[in-house]
Amino acid sequence: MVVTQTANRRSLRLAVRLGFRQVGTFEEFGAEQALYTAGLHSFTT
Repeated sequence: MVVTQTANRRSLRLAVRLGFRQVGTFEEFGAEQALYTAGLHSFTT
């Protein structure tokens, strides 16, 4: 699971490159946050 501010575009791009997919957004710490998850199969060798 990855959580980062939606304004942090570099982190969002990195999460996608690592195989994470956005599942939602929410407000916390006074800013919009994005929630990303990845299936466990994404991390097998």
